[in-house]
Amino acid sequence: MKSALGYRYVFYFCFFFSIDRITKYLALHFLKNEIINLGILDLRLVRNTGIIFGIGKTIPLAWLIFSIFIFGIIFVFFIKKFYSLDKIIRLNLLFILTGALSNIIDRIIYGAVIDFIDFRFWPVFNFSDAYISVGTIILMYKLWKQDHLK
Repeated sequence: MKSALGYRYVFYFCFFFSIDRITKYLALHFLKNEIINLGILDLRLVRNTGIIFGIGKTIPLAWLIFSIFIFGIIFVFFIKKFYSLDKIIRLNLLFILTGALSNIIDRIIYGAVIDFIDFRFWPVFNFSDAYISVGTIILMYKLWKQDHLK
């Protein structure tokens, strides 16, 4: 039973990771000098050398090292505590790890994170950024709620 549970999360990781990698590939190849207006959002290629909201664009190597370090800490925790974690916590840690790894790969290959979703009132982002943000928000809420129910 435990191994089947683990395989399900490997599938989730591969599925969400693939969505992000494929959409970044498409953005790199079809949005070079284009902006595609889809009504409520635009698709446009942005190479983000910074971190959250493009902060710290002048130190991309530092962000790469920092990202790998944080990814490593979360990954080791995730693996060691996998079966003792609540399903919601486990899934949201997986979202964070998936997004972080894909953005780390971007930093290594391209020297920047590939962003392409632009709501015009928010910094341009990608699916990995959404995974990290949503995963972190739900994880924080879940941990806060657990702490307040005790």
